[in-house]
Amino acid sequence: MHKGLLKSWKTDKGFGFIKSDTLEHHTFIHISALKHMSRKPKVGDTIYFEVATQPDGKTKAINCRIEGVAELKAPYQKHNNQPHCIAKSNFASSFLGKVASIALIAALCFYAINKYNTHSSSQTPVITRAC
Repeated sequence: MHKGLLKSWKTDKGFGFIKSDTLEHHTFIHISALKHMSRKPKVGDTIYFEVATQPDGKTKAINCRIEGVAELKAPYQKHNNQPHCIAKSNFASSFLGKVASIALIAALCFYAINKYNTHSSSQTPVITRAC
């Protein structure tokens, strides 16, 4: 990790350059490397950073932080902040659920038919004489 002083900053463009005693050249820094900080950088800020080399050979500051400035909390991530949810049962759509539903319907039908037959057979027919 390097430590340097922010020598220039273009607010309208969102970048600047850091001068470090441990590096030969000034290091480019983009605002996106500081998006987790609670404020934007100012000329004269002490910046802690690492250096990455881009494919074109230029270097840039990464994993940056401003000395004495608070970092923002991590952005909301649903899968990390939410308690584990218990999966809802799909009993009605499972095979066992379908078999149980059919068995329940069959049992109710059997009970209704049995009740009807018992009620029908216990009634005594009324015979009336026609005169």
